[in-house]
Amino acid sequence: GDYDNDELHSTFAKWNAGRLQSFLVEITSEIFEQEDDLVKGRLVDQILDKAKQKGTGKWTSQNAMDLGIPVPSIDVAVSMRELSALKDERIKADALYDRPSAVHMNKEKL
Repeated sequence: GDYDNDELHSTFAKWNAGRLQSFLVEITSEIFEQEDDLVKGRLVDQILDKAKQKGTGKWTSQNAMDLGIPVPSIDVAVSMRELSALKDERIKADALYDRPSAVHMNKEKL
């Protein structure tokens, strides 16, 4: 996007100082400042948007379905994790479809 790591850090830190204060917002602000020990640059820039699975979410969904108990949040989380593992396919699909145009936001208003 239009934000660099320092701007993202500042935005999340500002949010954490207000009504959105929480541990997750705090550590999110901090990750944007974390330097990578192995390569020059920030650690967050080395993280690939691709997840692996251990299987516990899938097992939970399967057991819940066997018991007739809905667990939609877990089901969706498992599905999204499976999709994230298909990085090459996602890149190919991205080339086939138009993206919605981004709405410009004034950084100062955040």
